[in-house]
Amino acid sequence: MAAIARHMGLTRQSVQRSVNVMAAEGLLTLEANPDHKRAPLVRMTDAGDVKARSVRGRHQAWADEVGSRINLQRLVTATELLNELADLLGADPNPTSEEDLG
Repeated sequence: MAAIARHMGLTRQSVQRSVNVMAAEGLLTLEANPDHKRAPLVRMTDAGDVKARSVRGRHQAWADEVGSRINLQRLVTATELLNELADLLGADPNPTSEEDLG
């Protein structure tokens, strides 16, 4: 779960809560991890795959609809601005000390 959190830029605790809910719904399984006894491997079930495909399909339709209603140049400009902001903010979205804040 720590690796998932790092990859997605989330806290481990928020990923843990989501994984617990998804496992309870049968969308994920937690399996023994031969490399780390206390950190299980998280695997998508067949039901989870079906749900993920459904969500991706709805998300794509929504993104296409929104994208069709905004001028392409404005989208490019917004993307450039967001990328610039991300670069300025750095890799750590949650600085923890005054030293980190510069």
